[in-house]
Amino acid sequence: MGDAINRAFDSIKSFHGTSQDNSRDWCDRAEIIFDAFNVNDADRLSRIGIKLEDAAFDWYRDNQRPYGTWMVFRQTFERAFPPPERTQNPHLLAEQINQRKQGSDESVHDYYYALDKLCREYDPQMSAIDKTIKLVGGLREELKCKLLPLNVQTPEQFMIQAKNYESSEKVMTHHRKQNGSMQLPEPTYKFESNDYSMVAASQPREQFNLTYHQQPYRTHSEKFNHSLNRPVENQQQQKTRNGTFSYQQQRGQPSRYYQQENFNNNDNRNFQKCFRCGQTGHIQKYCRHHLNH
Repeated sequence: MGDAINRAFDSIKSFHGTSQDNSRDWCDRAEIIFDAFNVNDADRLSRIGIKLEDAAFDWYRDNQRPYGTWMVFRQTFERAFPPPERTQNPHLLAEQINQRKQGSDESVHDYYYALDKLCREYDPQMSAIDKTIKLVGGLREELKCKLLPLNVQTPEQFMIQAKNYESSEKVMTHHRKQNGSMQLPEPTYKFESNDYSMVAASQPREQFNLTYHQQPYRTHSEKFNHSLNRPVENQQQQKTRNGTFSYQQQRGQPSRYYQQENFNNNDNRNFQKCFRCGQTGHIQKYCRHHLNH
């Protein structure tokens, strides 16, 4: 703890009490450093004399008395060394505070200290809750919506929570940009036992998951012929195609698949035409006129 106090006082510049010195700014800076190192009022008051020189030290030597709190000392000190008069109208300062909003690209850090300065100029004794209300009210809408339910009570709590949300936003934005620039993996291809098997070898499968409205249109007769030409095979019929005989074939009766296939073959044969004799029902290779000659 002693090292922290020593570092705090080493970071504070000496105050000489000349016309160029601003007691208000000097006290503001000292308070920021004290808060950063968690220096309490008793330690502040017991050592503050080492940072006063020349006219300021003479005043301190002649006015050593129990001040009780740092704020009492500050008020007495600023009366002895009055800071420059405030040039801005307090009504204008209040209007600036109420209208101060966080910019779209403005960080929480910059917004906080800009508004904090206005609040200190308007009222150095402004309470923590009043300053916090003004800080939350000027946030960007997306951050304000996240901080309002937390009911933060002090500027320090505001800074911690607002920076946490800001950091999370930056991380998510970075990931979105990365995912947007990444190349998508190559689609996987898969063979399926359906009408699209040959095409699926060279095209992504997703292209063939057609919805109802994307299905090719067929007339009633086309649907009927299509259903005739594509018999539905059950497990027993698939075995027949693979070379095994069904129960019906073992008894000398053709299976349903064989009948359908034979019907299709006969039907196709009726439309065959010989290029030698011009008759239908056979092709040139099996033409009887050709064989006779």
